[in-house]
Amino acid sequence: GDTFSNLEDAIEGELYETKKMYKKFEKNANSLGQEVAELSFSLARDAEKVHADHFSSYLKHLEKGREIKKRKIYVCEICGNVEFEEPPETCPVCDHSKNFYKEIYAPF
Repeated sequence: GDTFSNLEDAIEGELYETKKMYKKFEKNANSLGQEVAELSFSLARDAEKVHADHFSSYLKHLEKGREIKKRKIYVCEICGNVEFEEPPETCPVCDHSKNFYKEIYAPF
């Protein structure tokens, strides 16, 4: 589809993962006594919320006819949190050091 539709679909998918999928995974892991898996799913859920927020921001910019500027993108290799320009000293989602952030290529 077009960029607007793709962003709307991406937001919907990220919110589904945040509100339903990972919560179900966490509950299942907890019932099985799998604390590490439960934590992993919790961190992933938090990172998916960040992704949904970024996609929503992009969509709002496009709807208003604003340009999306090229920026450096960093992804935490532990939880998947996304930061722009510079990674923080510690990840706000999983609390790991900025050493776990990897810069990724953004084609725009």
